[in-house]
Amino acid sequence: MRAKNTYLLIIHVALCIIAALTSCKQHSSYLLEKALRFAGDNRPELEKTLNYYKKDPKDSLKYRAAVFLIENMPYCYTLQSEKLDLYRNELYQIAVDNRCPGEKAMEILEEKYGKLNAQEYERIYDSQTISSLYLINAIEQAFKVWREAPWGNRIAFQTFCEQILPYRIAHEPLESWRETYYNAYQPVLDSLLQDSITDPVRAVDLLYDSIVKTNWVFFENIPLPYIGANNLLKNRIGNCSNRTELSTYIMRALGIPGGTDFILQYPNRTATGHSWNFVQDAFGKPIAFSLYEERPGEKPDIELKKGKVYRKFFNVQFNSLPFLLKKQKDIPPAFRTIFIKDVSQDYLPSREIKVAVDARSQQGMIMYLATFNNREWVPIAWSEIAKKQAAFQYIDENIVYLPLYYQAETIIPASYPVLIDENGICRVLKPDNQIRQTLTLHRKYPVQPWWKWFTYRPVGGKFQGANHPQFRNAATFYTITDTLDMQWHQVSVPDNRKYRYVRYLSAKQGHCNMAELQFVSEADSLLKGEIIGTDGSYYNEPKDMKTAVFDKDPLTFYEAKEPDDSWAGLDFGTPQRIKTIEYLFRNDDNGIRIGDEYELFYWDENRWNSIGKQTAAKNVLSYDSCPTGGALFWLHNHSRGKEERIFTYENGKPVWW
Repeated sequence: MRAKNTYLLIIHVALCIIAALTSCKQHSSYLLEKALRFAGDNRPELEKTLNYYKKDPKDSLKYRAAVFLIENMPYCYTLQSEKLDLYRNELYQIAVDNRCPGEKAMEILEEKYGKLNAQEYERIYDSQTISSLYLINAIEQAFKVWREAPWGNRIAFQTFCEQILPYRIAHEPLESWRETYYNAYQPVLDSLLQDSITDPVRAVDLLYDSIVKTNWVFFENIPLPYIGANNLLKNRIGNCSNRTELSTYIMRALGIPGGTDFILQYPNRTATGHSWNFVQDAFGKPIAFSLYEERPGEKPDIELKKGKVYRKFFNVQFNSLPFLLKKQKDIPPAFRTIFIKDVSQDYLPSREIKVAVDARSQQGMIMYLATFNNREWVPIAWSEIAKKQAAFQYIDENIVYLPLYYQAETIIPASYPVLIDENGICRVLKPDNQIRQTLTLHRKYPVQPWWKWFTYRPVGGKFQGANHPQFRNAATFYTITDTLDMQWHQVSVPDNRKYRYVRYLSAKQGHCNMAELQFVSEADSLLKGEIIGTDGSYYNEPKDMKTAVFDKDPLTFYEAKEPDDSWAGLDFGTPQRIKTIEYLFRNDDNGIRIGDEYELFYWDENRWNSIGKQTAAKNVLSYDSCPTGGALFWLHNHSRGKEERIFTYENGKPVWW
């Protein structure tokens, strides 16, 4: 209820502004008065700040800065609860002490204090609690670093207000953090500056190594909201969004213009979204970077598709969708904020998709483009409808988009899916149901680019047998020479001798990483024995230890502490003759899995249509009588898993989108 009331307040203020204001002066005066009213009993503190800067007409910029903060303050609040504070304070240390990933640290805290419940969070609004002393100190410190920075005279006042002045990022605890961050990083920057550098990008590049020398405990699905500035400086933990918060605090504390850019949904992956930082160069161009991943301007190892890119702001964006539509119910959740702006032109090619609108089927004044997230279509862009068409500009190439309308929390497809290729040619993905084809499928999800980091880990790994527990005078049955392909492999053992102990010995820098290992007897039965091998795992996680190699779960694997010479094997108890070895190295478990039930769909007539279900009898599926043309397919596993991807079928193989 509290969230709904806040949203209605935002919309009410926005509509009043649009209806009543005709000039910048009137706009500021009206919005300022609304903010002062919202402050209630704390209004005198805000007026103290305004009066403090009114006394000095020579420095009107500080007064305007105070107005900027106060006008936008009704939307600023801290999420607070006693349990939430305990989580914030203890999460990092638990992860470090237990040498475990963040998800495991959260589980430990849940056992200790119980699960976090968003319904228990209290909203503490800045307008109703902030002091004039806090505001004045924040403004003074922001102006100090702006005016002292070698690049300061290149930063326009509006840029200063948006990228350096704000005292908070989201709904983290309200803290005095600027001086702490300044004292931590300004001496580092001063020691590295040989000459006066007027490019902020160079300043961030010089600071980068100092920032990332402290290890980060990373986890994606963090249910811990808004860790807080001072906590984050000491305890590096969280997801990509938390990393951008740390960078933003540092940049603001040192007078470096920049902020956070993000995508709503990966257009060709399972993950929901991603955030990174930008720093504005001497000419006003945003230069992207990600702490612990890429330095400013550095080309990433893997160039990820973006679809559309947005920027976060402290201040209200009057070109946002709520201002245009004036109704919450007809806006997809991701676009209900008034604090984001489309900045795709800074990242994506000048491509455009135009969708003709049939007046008979039009559903409102807005059309959306959506990408597929493995289960449903997610709107990531919007366009007003004008002259019987919607035009979407700065669109990522080689991504499938579905044009749609949004009404009453429901998506309504507006046409067939479309994609725009690297030559700017737009394709409509419409199936041909007259000409049929057979699809042969080995996977339900493409091998992702980052798997290249693991492809060489098995090369040089050895399968060995011995009659001594320390594998003295071990016989090597087979040495892996091929890179990772995520398939089961079978190796014949020509050695006719019997061995009590068998193992897989990791290649150099391999961390073992074997997922499944089976030894087959001359009678074609699986040999059983006691699991032996190197103890422990990289994160001390039981699921990552040597037992994972024999747990019949292809998704788990042995992640050894040491990169070299780790191993996992079996003690048969008595010597046995081994006929074959079957193994599956580290993989994503997205290949066709024997015994699982699959269903193939294709898109037609504004919905997914089933071609049929199959239970896999082997590691490949075959579907007959499938449509051709621009048919868009989706293979769904009913038995397990999350990662699935849409594809077309071209030249006898799937093309993933």
